[in-house]
Amino acid sequence: MKNRIEEIKERLEKATPGPWWWEDKGDFYVLLTHKPNAGGFKEVMVMDDGSACGDFWEIISGNTPDGQFVANAPTDIQWLIEEVERLERMLNFVKEDRVLRGKKMYDFMMGENNKKEVKKT
Repeated sequence: MKNRIEEIKERLEKATPGPWWWEDKGDFYVLLTHKPNAGGFKEVMVMDDGSACGDFWEIISGNTPDGQFVANAPTDIQWLIEEVERLERMLNFVKEDRVLRGKKMYDFMMGENNKKEVKKT
């Protein structure tokens, strides 16, 4: 079974590369991107609002890689944010632990009897 990061990476790799952008077509909006073809690039509709745009642009439905990428984006992004926050907490704990260990090691090595007071002159 794949782990969550592998699943997200696979969806991203299968999706049409960005950038994607919204464009106002007057009565409706479309999410577009450029897709390479033999003549260079063509605009491709990534999401359809149910209008007749399919007659003019390639429409990508929910069962395509782009559709799956869009459908999973909210939960994937939420999970990734939570994972980053978890890793940041772990990293901060390790940093704090190293600081405390370093101070304790220094105190141990110096010992109370080895600490020298600096005389003010």
